[in-house]
Amino acid sequence: MPSSTEMTYPVLSHAPEQAVAVRPDRTISAREFYRDVSSLTEQLPRSSYVINLCSDRYRFMVGFAAALLAKQVTLMPSNTTSETLRTFLPLIPVFTS
Repeated sequence: MPSSTEMTYPVLSHAPEQAVAVRPDRTISAREFYRDVSSLTEQLPRSSYVINLCSDRYRFMVGFAAALLAKQVTLMPSNTTSETLRTFLPLIPVFTS
């Protein structure tokens, strides 16, 4: 089995050194993405659902891929108003890091 820094994901088929994201200050390689996803996957609470509220596109991508690996359904609300978020509360555990 490939190491966590070299595994492939259903949403990514890049070689480890290929760029997958561009930040204002640097480019992120597939290897770094793999590490970020693996790290987050280990931190996710054990639940059927996760809610992804990331407004940063790279962080959203990492969160989505981590949820895929954890076999969790990613909930993506249309907005972040209190009323909308309250509808999701019964589905998600409280998680802070």
